[in-house]
Amino acid sequence: VQRWALPSGVFLRLWFAFPYWQSPIPEPYAAAWRALATFTGASATTGNQIRPLTTAKEFYADLENSIRSAEHQLWLCFFVWRDDEVGQHFLTLLTEAAQRGVEVRLLVDEIGSRPTPRAIFSQLEQAGGRSSWATTLFPRRNRWFVNLRNHRKIVIVDGVTAFTGGMNIGVEYRDGLNGKIWNDLNLRVTGPAVTQLAAVFADDWHFASNERLRPVRTAEPVDDGMPAQLVAGGPDSPLATNARSVQALIASAQHRVTLTTPYFVPDAGLQAALELAAARGVRVRLLVSSETDMGPLLLLSRSYFETLMRVGVEIYEYDEDIHHAKLILVDDAVALVGSINLDIRSFHLNYEVALALYDAALVAELDDYLEQRLGTSTCLDPERFARRGMRTRLLEGALRLLAPAL
Repeated sequence: VQRWALPSGVFLRLWFAFPYWQSPIPEPYAAAWRALATFTGASATTGNQIRPLTTAKEFYADLENSIRSAEHQLWLCFFVWRDDEVGQHFLTLLTEAAQRGVEVRLLVDEIGSRPTPRAIFSQLEQAGGRSSWATTLFPRRNRWFVNLRNHRKIVIVDGVTAFTGGMNIGVEYRDGLNGKIWNDLNLRVTGPAVTQLAAVFADDWHFASNERLRPVRTAEPVDDGMPAQLVAGGPDSPLATNARSVQALIASAQHRVTLTTPYFVPDAGLQAALELAAARGVRVRLLVSSETDMGPLLLLSRSYFETLMRVGVEIYEYDEDIHHAKLILVDDAVALVGSINLDIRSFHLNYEVALALYDAALVAELDDYLEQRLGTSTCLDPERFARRGMRTRLLEGALRLLAPAL
């Protein structure tokens, strides 16, 4: 797949000079850092300040304040933008920003946002902002790919503040879906990682609109900031960046690895990485949401559980509400937060973005967040799970045939 623009790795190598051979990460996790640098083309940056945002209300309040205070640039990329109260509210804020002279660029995935009409962005464009669908089906520019998605969530404010994670723009994120609270996770970022995220957005925007962008400022390191490493890949990544980065982090675990995802449809590489980690004595815990917005996907996920549990992987199902966060914790040292689900689509068909964070205090904070959900989840019993009925097994198997497309 060609992007008809400079690939992300080229932008990153041109824009960032932190040399690959200098590792700010202590062993044994420096090996994972080197692997991620190889797969992504982006080395770790130091001096980053990261604040987790664990509710949409918190994220939306922070995002609104950032839009209102923006002076020069607002770049936004979302997979889902709803034509509802929340979507209209933020479009009004962006329109006001454009009217006062801020450079506003809004990139939204057309398929992910359906049935949102293109016309809702007209007011923003009339005010001087620009918007675009992120689509790979564009015959006029010789693009014929119907199954690829831009699943990234990135906001860049004046080149010095960024937001990224799993949250989109819509009422369901704030108020829940079908009576269930929607749990998700975003990050507020300051420091050099912002410039890396800006490079990813600029690459995506150029692909969508043919306009080249440069941030008005370069983000400077923050005192006492932490190392952070960009993971940004897609179907144009020759090294399967998303999949290999996750596998490398799992392989670096010495004692424990905890993973949570709303959609678990592993490829062979992830399945093997989890099994090998458990087999060598690492405590592996996987938390999936039994309530999703994707219908019978849990049945498909369950078709993989028996093999994993056989080698000692602990599997938890969160059924209190909808758990949509994408988070991997390795020992007490590394966290991966972003848009990457643990499924074939995220690994091989979607453009995704995440940050690998090397900071014990932040990992402890995210561990507390995840332990709260594990404490209210159901831990599957391997023997009882193995006795599920033949009808259920047949349904799981039938859905598994569709795994590469889901």
